Amino acid sequence: MTYSQAIEYLYSLRLFGMKLGLDNTLRLAAAMGHPQDRLRFIHVAGTNGKGSTCAMLESIYRAAGLRVGLFTSPHLVSFAERIQVDRRLIRHEDVARLTDETRAVIAALAAGSPPTFFEVITVMSLKYFGEQKCDLVIWETGLGGRLDATNIVTPQASLITNVQLDHQQWLGHTLPEIAREKAGIIKPGVPVLTTTEDAGALSVIVEVAQQQKAPLTVVTESSGQYEIGLAGEHQKKNAALALATVRILQPQINVAEAAIREGLRTTRWDGRLQVVEQADGRLILLDGAHNPAGAQTLAGTLRNRFQDRRPALILGTMADKDYAAICRLLAPAAAKIFLSPIASDRGADPRELAKFCREANAVADVVICPNIAQALARAAREPFVVVTGSIHFVGEAMEELGLASSDSERGLNEYGAADMLRGAAASAAPHFLSGIRAVTFDVGGTLIEPWPSVGSVYAKVAAMYGVEVAAEALDRQFAQAWTAKRNFSYSISDWSDLVRQTFAGLTVMPPEESLFNALYDHFATADPWRIFDDVAPCFQELRRRGIKLGVISNWDNRLRPLLKVLHMDGYFDAIVISAELGSQKPDRAIFQAAADQLSTPPEAILHIGDSASEDFAGARAAGLQSLLLTRGQARASLSSLKTLPALIR
Repeated sequence: MTYSQAIEYLYSLRLFGMKLGLDNTLRLAAAMGHPQDRLRFIHVAGTNGKGSTCAMLESIYRAAGLRVGLFTSPHLVSFAERIQVDRRLIRHEDVARLTDETRAVIAALAAGSPPTFFEVITVMSLKYFGEQKCDLVIWETGLGGRLDATNIVTPQASLITNVQLDHQQWLGHTLPEIAREKAGIIKPGVPVLTTTEDAGALSVIVEVAQQQKAPLTVVTESSGQYEIGLAGEHQKKNAALALATVRILQPQINVAEAAIREGLRTTRWDGRLQVVEQADGRLILLDGAHNPAGAQTLAGTLRNRFQDRRPALILGTMADKDYAAICRLLAPAAAKIFLSPIASDRGADPRELAKFCREANAVADVVICPNIAQALARAAREPFVVVTGSIHFVGEAMEELGLASSDSERGLNEYGAADMLRGAAASAAPHFLSGIRAVTFDVGGTLIEPWPSVGSVYAKVAAMYGVEVAAEALDRQFAQAWTAKRNFSYSISDWSDLVRQTFAGLTVMPPEESLFNALYDHFATADPWRIFDDVAPCFQELRRRGIKLGVISNWDNRLRPLLKVLHMDGYFDAIVISAELGSQKPDRAIFQAAADQLSTPPEAILHIGDSASEDFAGARAAGLQSLLLTRGQARASLSSLKTLPALIR
């Protein structure tokens, strides 16, 4: 398995959504040898400040000479950010190897509900930290605590940074309810520390700690005389929590005072009040203020630290967050406001944000931009720019500013499946698409599909050669072979190998070369294909409105003649095929080639496809807008092309 194949597999796990519960994680960890039992942890939960506190603890213990694992979420750009040892990202080859091993274990387990993305990477990281012989793992919860996949460990200490309103659909609608979920990480006899201030939430933490006979420390003092590498007054509270933890654990893990000071001073945590000074002296502040509490902290920092500057605000939020409150808190400080959609199925409509921003600041210009690149370009002459609203959005900005790795895998941060459709997002369009002048499409699974199935087509052609094979068996083995394909270049030899794997064990003799040639030729005809019913009406409406159309496909030399016999080629102004170009999705080059052929800037092109990693992530990395078309699945993406023209403004 290659790294790109591993990422594609991890993307596929998003289909199973986000589940709360420990059964799957425990089963998977047991099948992989209980790696958590050989490691020491500090488990960190809370609404805000988890990542910063984890970063401080990691830096302190690393300064003390320990080999420290760090598990956090979400990531800004690259998936590898989630799993680090001594602040070095997990290598691509290790991601590929561990994903392949985990997939094999999942297949062997068979029974039970399929594990989710987060359950899988939780166990993968445990195995990796064990292999790396980590002395200590700083272990951040994903969501909540009690039923979070990370809660299969027994730590040295349990930390709850604070309790605020966030993720109410999962954790509860009051602070005490949310506190009870986060207090679920408290283990019998294990020290627990918190900086929670709300009386109702704190009373719940006290109650659970008493039930578990876990010594509780409520941290109220400041970090005082220590120099902290992270900006913002709120980081003093996070630092105080980290300091108290280190002191309580001194009998088990001794840390010298010099290491504590060095660790706090050198802590780094990208995307959180991160100030980037441009060559011309302009300042860009990046902060993932993704909920009202985070927005309030950012607003306080702007008042206290940048009181002489009125920033240009670039804002993009998720639709399932309280974006009205975020706008009310941040808009008043801004001289100009640029609103952009997020490259996410959960992104809020900028028109909705504009309404609340104008209510909060009637003086500032409020400008809606088609994407983050355009927002940054519009703000290019502003002396002070603040980019905020979502960690996902900050990651996009970091890519555009050249501050992040080229591995754009932000789509893995999505919850997946129907979870994305809850609340306000359920009734909102997934994206606000303005300024679109061209639409490009993937072909297989997006515009056409083998009919009635791949296996049925294979069985039909095989029968002509006197080979009787059940279509259902061929479908099953084709799906397995397609999922397991490695370094697939869409060459004739690749397709030949795929056919052999599909027929393997289902016939007395392996298929002859003549059968493969017949199959290959047959798929270049109209007979084995069905054009989805919504394709022609969508094309006709888009063409009527003056929108250019194109194809971007990882296919071979059969595609052009196939589109012709299907009478589809006349719709397209550009047909870009990987076999002709020499590069494949998600490589930026193939998307740029389409933009060149269409004579259209990438930001004015919308790409539609059915692969999260090839189509959605690839197009976004190349600067195109993008939507997933996931036919027959309940997800917050297109399920029919009939809805597409209505989304384009």
